[in-house]
Amino acid sequence: MLAHILRRLLIWVPSVLLVMLGVYALAFYGAGDPIKLIFLRAPGDVAYDPVKIEAIRAEAGLDRPFLVQFFSYIGNLLQGNFGNSLTSGRSVWAMVSAAAPVSAALGLMTIVVRALVAVPLGMVAGLRQNSRLDYVILGTAVALWAIPPYVAGPLLMVLLLAVLPDGAVPYGWGGIFSVKVILPLIVLSFQPIALILR
Repeated sequence: MLAHILRRLLIWVPSVLLVMLGVYALAFYGAGDPIKLIFLRAPGDVAYDPVKIEAIRAEAGLDRPFLVQFFSYIGNLLQGNFGNSLTSGRSVWAMVSAAAPVSAALGLMTIVVRALVAVPLGMVAGLRQNSRLDYVILGTAVALWAIPPYVAGPLLMVLLLAVLPDGAVPYGWGGIFSVKVILPLIVLSFQPIALILR
């Protein structure tokens, strides 16, 4: 068993490093210059100064060769240093840790909704196998599986804006019992419920 785990780790580590290298290469060679993009997004009174751009690029370490930047990135990740956002200047770790509790609460609520909806419906479909109800449940599951979250989100937003009271626009975070949780909860539950039902 230990040999199997070690073998898997020996395969996993290089695989993750190769994927990271590929993604980093795509960002390095394909995304354009992030410093110039920051200047383009700045208000109109900011002058485009090539000397200033080069100074900011050197300060951010973006003037170094690709492999030097990549291994510096890996070293920083291993130390837990995610750096600062180039656009806001805030610590990436602070930004992620501020959003993590909301994501965790929403994820746990989604698991509860999946269990409360999919398990009873799956039991009904199993008990009434090949009946009209079974076909309706499984047909609904296939339809839900076919709707990607990026399509379901805007459609449900329009629907919920028409149904919910004016103060309950589904954006922001008002706690786990807020009306604003309905939209992300439904969108995140669609496909998992369909998968459990199937």
